[in-house]
Amino acid sequence: MQATKTNTNPALTDAVHTLMLARRQSAESKALLAEKRARFEEENADLIALAAGEAAREAEADRNLRALAVAEYQATGDKAPCEGVSIVLAKVLTYDTDVVRGWAEKAMPDLITPPQLNVKAFDKIARTVPLPFVTITETPSARVAAELIADEMERAA
Repeated sequence: MQATKTNTNPALTDAVHTLMLARRQSAESKALLAEKRARFEEENADLIALAAGEAAREAEADRNLRALAVAEYQATGDKAPCEGVSIVLAKVLTYDTDVVRGWAEKAMPDLITPPQLNVKAFDKIARTVPLPFVTITETPSARVAAELIADEMERAA
């Protein structure tokens, strides 16, 4: 336990009291908010559960649409398989970091910032300069327009 010390600086004493008051008021506000939040969640439990279920259903529908769109692209090569859905290809680099480090030590020592390789800078180079120890594969993924919600509502009306 700390010994009580008399402070002769009134500004410091005022600052201590100001902080004590601010902490007390903050704690009271947080407690009141927690109480109101709990009451809200209790009063709206059914709606909260419904919203969670709908969000899960939306996420599943989104995953399904994206998987079908990628499958369609893989079968046809069409990057716009349907309205509001497009396919983007991400370049994925595969390489052995030990091999890259050995290459960089000889060919591009600036890529090595001890104790490690600057992977971001190397990846930038590897995307533009063909290197025999780097494999680049394109991985398709689907992008879905946010406007689908409005489009579907207009069709349903």
